[in-house]
Amino acid sequence: MEPSTSNDISLLISFLSLVSSIALALILYYATKKIETQNFSNTLRDSWIQIDGTILSNERLLIEIDDLLHPNKKSSTIEEKRRRWLCFMIANTLSVNYNGIKHKLLPDPKASEESLIHSLEGLTQHDEFMEIVKYFYEKDFRDFCWKIHDRYKLSIKSVSPDSENNNVHKSKEAIISK
Repeated sequence: MEPSTSNDISLLISFLSLVSSIALALILYYATKKIETQNFSNTLRDSWIQIDGTILSNERLLIEIDDLLHPNKKSSTIEEKRRRWLCFMIANTLSVNYNGIKHKLLPDPKASEESLIHSLEGLTQHDEFMEIVKYFYEKDFRDFCWKIHDRYKLSIKSVSPDSENNNVHKSKEAIISK
């Protein structure tokens, strides 16, 4: 073996070692970032569960928090205040699911998105839910909810009792990644 061939092989091995080290570092970085994001979402969800439990178990606290969040609705009944808080609880959970799908943190994004769409179809038809989403959630989740709202409303209008194919859920193609 010539010295130059030996040097070339050593150089090639060194180069491949460098490339594989960089690739491994990048893979570890992105995997760690994904895990940290999921841990953050889990911590946030757990915090909200604690807050929800505390607020719903104390009527006076529910009244206070609702009056802070909705100063123009202070005369609402306790049932209306509880319903608004339930909308927050549900929207928080669905927002976390939405972000998990969007950032590819869930094991089966397609099934998760179908489930999310199904959950939102009825909820988005309620003014209380949409008002909460409109004022308290990030734009992309808000826009997603409005897409579901509009699509569901259109599918209801297009279904007639005499129709053979009156499946409201017939068009569930992915819309989060679009």
